[in-house]
Amino acid sequence: MRLPRLVGVAAICLLATGCHKDESASPEGMPAAARSVLTAAEGGDAAAQFALANMYYSANGVEQNLLDAAAWMRKAAEQGHILAAYQLGLMLASGEGVQRDMKEAVQWWKQAATQGNVDAQYKLGATFSEAVNAVIAPDYASAAQWFQQAAEQGHELAELELATLYYNGKGVPQQFPAALEWYRKAADQGNALAAFHLGAMYFDGDEGIPQDDIEAYRWLSIASTRAAGDDDGKYGAARERVAARMSASQIAQAEKRIQDWTEEFARRAAR
Repeated sequence: MRLPRLVGVAAICLLATGCHKDESASPEGMPAAARSVLTAAEGGDAAAQFALANMYYSANGVEQNLLDAAAWMRKAAEQGHILAAYQLGLMLASGEGVQRDMKEAVQWWKQAATQGNVDAQYKLGATFSEAVNAVIAPDYASAAQWFQQAAEQGHELAELELATLYYNGKGVPQQFPAALEWYRKAADQGNALAAFHLGAMYFDGDEGIPQDDIEAYRWLSIASTRAAGDDDGKYGAARERVAARMSASQIAQAEKRIQDWTEEFARRAAR
């Protein structure tokens, strides 16, 4: 489970001073820096409670204890700590330190998502877009709502999933131009699958999307470059099918667009 970056009191044990066990440990066996976080957490400081939960989860300065991690995460979440609410949802969804409970996980993700947490918004979209052990029924309209919120914040996978919902008309009216727009946003972040879908849409020429071999070649090439494993060969083979019906001039135009995109992508990544 990915742990968010901490700030303020919550960073005491995760910055330069560290919380690794050393000669400064208290009689109880906890380093002094960790003890200060514990004291603040016991005093009701939500940021310290969140930090302590992460310490117990990651064995940072204390012995790993998932039960304590979940307990302190809950205390912070109950005080409205956004990242704690999201993280508690992850623990509930996976059954780490608590009994697995997807319904409660969804409630905590909603608390974080309504306060703008993009990861929680994406998790809600993903949860509602598929059946989860017959506990959470698919709800594509809700999935689209949460994916939309996350996508508008630039979440790459949310952009991809929202595009697919628009393409298939699940939870939203079927709109190929909207699907193309969101696939493009995800592809511009380097998402290989989104680039492949873009190439396929231009290759076929879906309703409202003119057939365009130059764009198809461009995005299938980008998909092949960005892909890993078997997908690389699959996307490359699709590009060659497009190339077979293109002129040398068209391929040259496509290669120029690929070069321009690659340079722009590198500039964005360097910022």
